[in-house]
Amino acid sequence: QEFLQSSEVVAKFNPSSYNLLRNNCNNFSDMFVKFLRGDEKGIPANIINMPNTVMQSPMGRMILGPVLQGLENTNPFNSEEISNNGEGGVSWEDQNGIIREDLDRKYGRKLVDFFAERPLAADQTISCIVDNFLYIASNKAMSAWATSKDSDIEFSHIICLSPDDPDIRSAQETGKLDKIEFMKIDAKSSSPSDMFDVVESYVESVTESSTNPTLLLCCASGANESVAACVSYFLQNSTSASEIEESKSLRSALFYIKSRRKPAYPDLKFLRSLMLIEQQCLGTQSLSEEALEDLHYDSERNKLYGTTVNPVENIKWDCLVSLRRVLGKPSPRLVET
Repeated sequence: QEFLQSSEVVAKFNPSSYNLLRNNCNNFSDMFVKFLRGDEKGIPANIINMPNTVMQSPMGRMILGPVLQGLENTNPFNSEEISNNGEGGVSWEDQNGIIREDLDRKYGRKLVDFFAERPLAADQTISCIVDNFLYIASNKAMSAWATSKDSDIEFSHIICLSPDDPDIRSAQETGKLDKIEFMKIDAKSSSPSDMFDVVESYVESVTESSTNPTLLLCCASGANESVAACVSYFLQNSTSASEIEESKSLRSALFYIKSRRKPAYPDLKFLRSLMLIEQQCLGTQSLSEEALEDLHYDSERNKLYGTTVNPVENIKWDCLVSLRRVLGKPSPRLVET
């Protein structure tokens, strides 16, 4: 506390004096170490001089020079436009709101909302997608249904799309699975198109051979493989869902399923495969690759992006502002580059 409140520290390290190359966290650490030791021996000189060392090399000047200079000149802590000190500035919450408004204008609020909520755990509910015909659930929800004696829902066929089998060891007591036809597809060892073809053929054979079948699609989370397979089926077949049939597209199918099952969130490989199916079957493209890059959460890619939940609602502010100013927009694709 004594160190932080000293006049020298307050004057040297504040929002208006921050400089990415010459007055940064390393300089602060150096001064703090000297204070703790009571002498002039701070952190190693090579750490303090690292920016200058890099900038003196030909490669550093050529590659990092423009970016570092841009970050220095547009430091958010030294900005009248964006600050976090309250008066006259924009807080990071407000900045996230600005980004959200930009995305809403670019892609439409409904599409941004679709990707804004990423399921964090397997949902425990069974969702009715098409009345008395098609349902989606996680493996856990299916297991709970199979072992429960109180459920009103009955299924004639179950399609499991995950490599792990649902835990149905206790289902023998209820007898619910005795008359159910069980289909297992390991989605992880199959390509998306192969998985879609198998599900399509199976559902087609079931509807032709059975009277009033009720199908349950399940996967580990009830949000990815089962949702993607359901969308694929909608794009290639007529359904009783008027919300889809009135203007059939990948978008309308995704929005419809999201309205019936909130955790719906197909991953990038399935969405890209569904985009191809839409182009082949309908001749349209209602979802762009750019929208996927800007909106879709991908855990590995977003480690670089600086998010912990998704790139719409939980953006790391300090990284975002610098990227937004230097690179033009907060795209994960740009961070990777």
